[in-house]
Amino acid sequence: MFIITSLLNWVKRQIRDQFGFSKAETNGVLILLIILLCLLATPHMLRRYYNNKIYIDTNAADIELSDSTLALLESQRINNKPFCKQQDATTKPHYKKQATILKNIKSFDINTTDTQQLQSLPGIGNKRATRIIKYRDKLGGFVRKEQYQDIYGLDSLSISSMFQYTYIATNFQPKRININQASFKILVAHPYLSYEKVQLIVNYRTKKGRFDYIENLLELNILEKDVFEKLKPYLTV
Repeated sequence: MFIITSLLNWVKRQIRDQFGFSKAETNGVLILLIILLCLLATPHMLRRYYNNKIYIDTNAADIELSDSTLALLESQRINNKPFCKQQDATTKPHYKKQATILKNIKSFDINTTDTQQLQSLPGIGNKRATRIIKYRDKLGGFVRKEQYQDIYGLDSLSISSMFQYTYIATNFQPKRININQASFKILVAHPYLSYEKVQLIVNYRTKKGRFDYIENLLELNILEKDVFEKLKPYLTV
């Protein structure tokens, strides 16, 4: 206590000497300093308190879970009914029912299907089915199953289901865009054409005239090779 009192007196003297404050002003500044220090320390004290509380609660929950698990295992041992076998027996009907549903799904053409048929696949609901159809129409039809991975919002289950239960007809011809006649709006609506690339195509048509063949897009450095290969089935002159 003596040390704290001496420290406070020393602080008061320093404040009076440095700033020329009166006794009342010095006491006011000292009180403000104490309040400021308390405010700065409060978040750290609260954080430490809640961290300790969470740790204690977590340990208690772990102990309770361990006790309940041991009690369950003991009851299974007494009744001579292994826990794993009982679990298999309760879950088996669910897997059997799921397997029956999947077995009844017949493969269908991805380029002629509708949203209702798509919703029969695991992982695909109404929103995803609608998104698939819209992407297919913008694309001009799927020519490779790998294109399923380009559809926004599909998870691994949805894509796996489409790979397994859909097919692309061997005689399918995608909808083609004539790069010499298509408007800016039609070109930019295609998923594989960016705004900048469409500008280059339209500017070339305006200044130079028609494209002789679609490979001009690659030769004139309008499209990169990987983009051109993806677009090739959908372009014509």
